Amino acid sequence: MKCQQARTYLSPYLDSELGPTTTYEVSRHLAGCPACAAHFAAEEALERSIQARLARPDGDEEHVIERALSRVLVERAPFSGQRFAVAAAVLLLVLGSLAVRFVSFDTNAVPALVAMAADDHRRYLAGNLQPELATADPAALLTFFDGKLAGAVGAFPAGEDWRVEGARLCHIRGLPVGFVTLRYRGTAVSVVDVPEESLPRAKALGLVALGEHDYELAGGRGRIALTASGLRVAFGDVEVNQLAEVLTAAGADPNPERQLE
Repeated sequence: MKCQQARTYLSPYLDSELGPTTTYEVSRHLAGCPACAAHFAAEEALERSIQARLARPDGDEEHVIERALSRVLVERAPFSGQRFAVAAAVLLLVLGSLAVRFVSFDTNAVPALVAMAADDHRRYLAGNLQPELATADPAALLTFFDGKLAGAVGAFPAGEDWRVEGARLCHIRGLPVGFVTLRYRGTAVSVVDVPEESLPRAKALGLVALGEHDYELAGGRGRIALTASGLRVAFGDVEVNQLAEVLTAAGADPNPERQLE
């Protein structure tokens, strides 16, 4: 894959909307092309910075929009047609971020993995994100992710109240993670799994928060915690104790004092 083709996939790649084959091809290109890797990282950083700024209680949406538009108009698009297209894209991004503005239960900033879980959960409910594997068999999830992730994902809740629906391989800042959808008494819950082997890279990319935290976001609640298999995020419009069940199913952390090394 050449640079021009890779960059046409920028937005769907960052949003984890590409199929597995195209995702692999783009990831492979980025691994060998520092220029494109830097370009993708800059675009994602801009998007995340806008979302993070809007998430702050004292967020000033009007000034955020002005600064974002000023930046792309002056620095990033030398031709008038490009300036208009980029400005329109950023404006849509900002307006979309306003619609999903979130506030944490605590003073920690919402980790990128939690924001991703919430965003993909909403897209799944809206029918804009489809599972690559549709299954009600929890064991099939382990087989699906085998070889796609750096390690194994944790187990999922079992019993008459819980039903698995499907799985998908996603990427966040180039890191492959597992995305699973299930139901608790008919209510959708989405899960993002990061295997133990990927935790150092996840920390280096600034994707996680230390310890266990709960978050209130548009469309539901999120919880993040270290587990025996790695790290898991659960999100859905259910009570926090039900999210805790999803995390516990992955295996209780054998070392409560464990931190991301």
